[in-house]
Amino acid sequence: MKYRVENELDLFEFHDAEFSFISFEKNELVLSAKHLNIYENAAQNPHDCDMEIDLAEFVFIGFDVISFEPMRAYQVDDDGNWYTNEPQIIYSGKEAEKHFLNEIKNGITINCVDICKKGNKTYIELSTCAQICFFVTFAFDEVFVEWDEYCKKAWYELHKQYIHKGYLITPAGEEDTEIHIVYHEEDTYFQGKLEKDPTVSVGVKYNGEQLWGQGKDYLWVDAFANVQKQLPDGVLLKCCMTCRHGNMCPYGNEPGKLFCTKGLTVNSKEDMCNLFDNSEAYKIYEKAKSVADNCDEYSPQSKDYYTYNDYLYQLDK
Repeated sequence: MKYRVENELDLFEFHDAEFSFISFEKNELVLSAKHLNIYENAAQNPHDCDMEIDLAEFVFIGFDVISFEPMRAYQVDDDGNWYTNEPQIIYSGKEAEKHFLNEIKNGITINCVDICKKGNKTYIELSTCAQICFFVTFAFDEVFVEWDEYCKKAWYELHKQYIHKGYLITPAGEEDTEIHIVYHEEDTYFQGKLEKDPTVSVGVKYNGEQLWGQGKDYLWVDAFANVQKQLPDGVLLKCCMTCRHGNMCPYGNEPGKLFCTKGLTVNSKEDMCNLFDNSEAYKIYEKAKSVADNCDEYSPQSKDYYTYNDYLYQLDK
């Protein structure tokens, strides 16, 4: 296979990974895994973010099941406390191995994983989710993970939320608020309706009411403009996205990023290109900001000044 990891399970994010049985002979367990993610810093990951592996194969050498505990059914009493009437059952040795192999042959979905090293052995404690839930502890001497392809960014890279401290300029003065950004790079459902990617929502709270702007622009400009339209006249969202100094890179911009041009001359796209082209371009990169940042030198965008982002255009639509 194209990629291989030996004895470095801490390179992977196991939550929601689905494991299926392939074989078990002479204490060698072979499993396949879907929805397994590998971290950005792994040498085997050529991408700049955590990635989901298309299909991985795990080979555990010297595999030994230590314990297996079926999850008990819990209930809530009248005081809101959780309790169970079922006895705790913990299997060990060959009985634990039998129960674990029976479950893995039906396929399992991982909830939590805890990995530790004791002497020459590696121990894993894991719990499962979905229909069949249990806890299992097993040990092994070595483990090899191999795969050929990546299928997409990790699910948590495709669905992100950000919360920033923000401000509103109102007739009564400046007020604190929160700028809540929800960004999906993958198709998602909203109120039972399929929304094709990308989608972005920007929320602010004013006068006790939570307002949400919706957009489809992967740079989030339309969602910021949409939430501004829902604010009353005379109330402005104060942040880098709405500031006349908040410019985008003309050669391609990342979602959520702007470049502050306070003190610089920007009257056209050509001026922005020159800032990124000259020998001191590093100075403009040092001025990278989040779209939700703000400072005391904030100045609202207006048609009297040139700003290289589409906020005013979206506001006029």
